[in-house]
Amino acid sequence: MVVVEVPPSADPLTSAIAHALAAYFERTWIQGDFPVTIWSHYDNLGPRTTNVAEGFHNSFNSRFGMSHPSLRLFLDWLQKYQFEVQCIGLQLAADRTPIARFAVYAKLDADLWSAKRSYSLEYGAILRTTLPILPCACGIFVSVQWRI
Repeated sequence: MVVVEVPPSADPLTSAIAHALAAYFERTWIQGDFPVTIWSHYDNLGPRTTNVAEGFHNSFNSRFGMSHPSLRLFLDWLQKYQFEVQCIGLQLAADRTPIARFAVYAKLDADLWSAKRSYSLEYGAILRTTLPILPCACGIFVSVQWRI
């Protein structure tokens, strides 16, 4: 069950915009094509950002020194990259330890999982989650609550 609460406003235009935004959020992100399980990161075990993909694309673009390399240059690079990936795979298959993550990121992940575990132990499961929406350009705050 979704409960959308829009704060009261003295300005009717602001109230109308806030209600329209809340209705859009509920229709699209809660009950629509993008259910909470897709965009909620509570049970996420993998990366929480797209930094890995952005880093790959940045290194990919910087290796050529030009925006549109020739097919030959690209195929040469692709062959070298495939060799690098195969070497890493062989090393991991031979029980070589992977490159260690930075300690600060390992600690952040450990702290996050510790907080999730203690929350789950204390409350059992997530019964109600409140998602505050940052103010949009018109300065409206909307608070959406849903049950999982």
